[in-house]
Amino acid sequence: MANRYYLDEHVASHTASDTWVQSVRIRRIDGAAEIGDIEAISTRTDQVAIHATNWQEAEFDYFVTGDAGGESELVVSFRPEDTYRWIRKQLRVIIR
Repeated sequence: MANRYYLDEHVASHTASDTWVQSVRIRRIDGAAEIGDIEAISTRTDQVAIHATNWQEAEFDYFVTGDAGGESELVVSFRPEDTYRWIRKQLRVIIR
């Protein structure tokens, strides 16, 4: 089931001065990603922080909080509307 879904990208790279809120959308291969619930965490909140999650739009937002040379993994877990199972995807964020 997890193979039907993907994120906009697997690796994101930002400069340390790029503190704008970045959005990542969950996509489904064969149609709209109808999400019932979503959670996102950062493995290193001192480098990259989660700003918000939006299950209606199937997306989450994050921003850079660390210095150049830092990185973090963003782990998003979501439950499609048509199942009770949760799917997990990861996004690596590198700070240049």
